[in-house]
Amino acid sequence: MAIATPEQARHGRISIVVADVLSEMLQDIIAHAQMPPKALYDRIVQTKEFNKKLSPEEWQVVNKLADPDKGFKVLDVSLAYRIVKHFRNTFVTKPTRNWGSNPTPTEVEIGDDVERIRRARNRYLHGLSINITETIMSDFFKEFTEVAKRIDQYLNKTLESSFEKKIENFRTCTIDENRTKEALEATSVVENQEGNI
Repeated sequence: MAIATPEQARHGRISIVVADVLSEMLQDIIAHAQMPPKALYDRIVQTKEFNKKLSPEEWQVVNKLADPDKGFKVLDVSLAYRIVKHFRNTFVTKPTRNWGSNPTPTEVEIGDDVERIRRARNRYLHGLSINITETIMSDFFKEFTEVAKRIDQYLNKTLESSFEKKIENFRTCTIDENRTKEALEATSVVENQEGNI
């Protein structure tokens, strides 16, 4: 890949936040329920209406939940969202207008923010043709800084370990050209393998 265009660099920056920080938000929401990863693994194995819909690749990830050294960190946005949605009352209350909705700016429950994360994953990890302007990037960081603040409060995060701080860092830090390339390549792999959730 040649030097990234400004649009590609902005897309790479957003893709990194979606894949890394937003995934971690969902992982921490799941962990907040005080259910150990092995217990979640057991529950998934025992819940046929959920596990029969898992792909072989998703089963590989689910099997890693039983490994105490890996735990929830193996979950990406897609699988974490599906777990939160299916086992809804275990992790969060449903979004204001139910699962799959597009939350309005005034809908700010944790379930609404889980939906925002899902929508960001679908938009930015599948949007290779999206022209990421400065305005789009600014709007993304503004929206997810607010999401981060609410999730930080929900999880009782300190300022030092806050998602708000992590997102602000990605908004302003210099991102290595190779990291941008990796993010864009990973985006195309996700697009080819998974589709929208």
